[in-house]
Amino acid sequence: MGETETAKPKGAKPDDFGARVAAGLAKARERGVKLGSPLAVPGRDMTALHAIRQRKAMLRARRLAKHLAPLVRAGTISCHGLARQLNLQGIRTERGRQWSAKTIAEQLRRLGVY
Repeated sequence: MGETETAKPKGAKPDDFGARVAAGLAKARERGVKLGSPLAVPGRDMTALHAIRQRKAMLRARRLAKHLAPLVRAGTISCHGLARQLNLQGIRTERGRQWSAKTIAEQLRRLGVY
């Protein structure tokens, strides 16, 4: 078995993705890899963290609105068209990726526009 292949549990079908993932996670745990979010501790109240994430997301959406407003005034009204224009202008998402119609729709929903 090559280094990139993952051992399959007994009785697993060749296309049993879930079994391969479970086997890989088990091997990682055996190596001592800590899995999951360090913030998601059992018993911890995640309300404050959730509120912070929501606030940051709204700030990003408001920054994006400054780029969207001129495009809408110029006649671009579809999510696909807005995404295409932002990508042509070199404006990227928070993670440095290109915009898609879906990500534009999510931001518009967050702003209460869509």
